Amino acid sequence: MRILLTGTSGKVGGYLARYWQGNHEIIPLTRQQVELSDEEALRKYLHENDFDLLVNPAAISTPEGCEQEPTLAHVVNVTAPEIMATICAERKTPFIHFSTDYVLDGSEPGFKSEDAPCHPNNLYGKTKLASERAVLAVNPQALVARVSWVFGSAGEGFLEKIFRQIREGIPLEGVADKYSLPSSAREIAHALDYLLIKNERGLYHLTQSATEPVSWHRYAVEVATAVHEIGLTPDVLPVKARQMAEIPVLRTHRPVHTAMKPSRLHELGFPVRNWQEVLRERVRELAK
Repeated sequence: MRILLTGTSGKVGGYLARYWQGNHEIIPLTRQQVELSDEEALRKYLHENDFDLLVNPAAISTPEGCEQEPTLAHVVNVTAPEIMATICAERKTPFIHFSTDYVLDGSEPGFKSEDAPCHPNNLYGKTKLASERAVLAVNPQALVARVSWVFGSAGEGFLEKIFRQIREGIPLEGVADKYSLPSSAREIAHALDYLLIKNERGLYHLTQSATEPVSWHRYAVEVATAVHEIGLTPDVLPVKARQMAEIPVLRTHRPVHTAMKPSRLHELGFPVRNWQEVLRERVRELAK
């Protein structure tokens, strides 16, 4: 299968490029070929090139980046995916678009299923919600995959950062007033394979299972615990709890409670694995 893949320089796109490479032909859609902000160039490229599946993890993916360049954020995060979805619908070619937990209403604690209310409180979340709705409006056969706190991807995620800091002797800290759920890039890829085989469409939460939502602080503690369990530290290293308001780089407001429950994956019978189990697998990989 010829897979046209955006965002291959990013965490999710970069991982998927490596994951699928052995079994499929990967066609990276890079900025050198076409800027996603160039609507006409994007349409021309998609019309002139042959592919069997289009996967779009690309985005202006930080709240701060969206606030700094709101027009660019809207074109890349909303207009470009709508163009992709429209052309895939015309060609009857499968399309997968990635979204985020930041589209959800973060005011209430607890897990959010796919039918939970969406009231994003920053521009990033608003553009991603708009992209979900635009994609499914023009192409009801499309698959929209919401992910959160991805680890084991291309580049350094939060888990990898904490592991590195432990090895380098850097004091650990984590935000304790923001709740979501870590997700393994490998498990996301496995879920996509499953959904493609099943010819599924619509909105899916591609996350791990958990007994309760997780803060960044709890996440860091779990990494430190896993590192200790394999003998890399004599004790479980302490993790300082911080508040979002204390972190200068988090200057744009973020929703607090956005832990996603993979309800539709469970209903399909996909074996959703617990986040602590796959986290420990990743720590063992890093230790090697």
